[in-house]
Amino acid sequence: LLKIIDRTCYKAWFKWSDGFQSAFRCETLWDFFEPKSCDMHNSSHSSMRDICLKLAKPGIDFPKAVDRYVTRKWNKKRDDHEEEFGSLDDFVFHAFGEHVSIEQAKERLRFDRSDLKRLATELGVQLNKEEVRRLIDGFDPDHNGTILMNDLLSFIS
Repeated sequence: LLKIIDRTCYKAWFKWSDGFQSAFRCETLWDFFEPKSCDMHNSSHSSMRDICLKLAKPGIDFPKAVDRYVTRKWNKKRDDHEEEFGSLDDFVFHAFGEHVSIEQAKERLRFDRSDLKRLATELGVQLNKEEVRRLIDGFDPDHNGTILMNDLLSFIS
């Protein structure tokens, strides 16, 4: 609502959000509030917006690609420890410490920089180290160097 009323209120938004979200997340959210930024009608530039647009380009089914990547990664880890984990469910139980479905586990999955870089590369999207860092910083509310993939998916989708 703030952006719809006066697009110049970014500084007020940034000051208000200080302390509970990072500067990158603040900028990212601002760019995607209505009215959404448009390269032809907005003189401001957001590198975070550009990074998200790379991942959301037409022809890429980002949620499906994440699902494939996670399943393949978990199966590989399970296969590396086959004597400990007979099934993917056993592996998920060990990883999360409780019985959750594979779908619930994927919703709680956290990605680090290397996961995000590998996933983007598999999708044919080239992200440099700075872009990966910005994505992690923008979606990492607890500043532990990982992001909930669902946060990024809901933002990009």
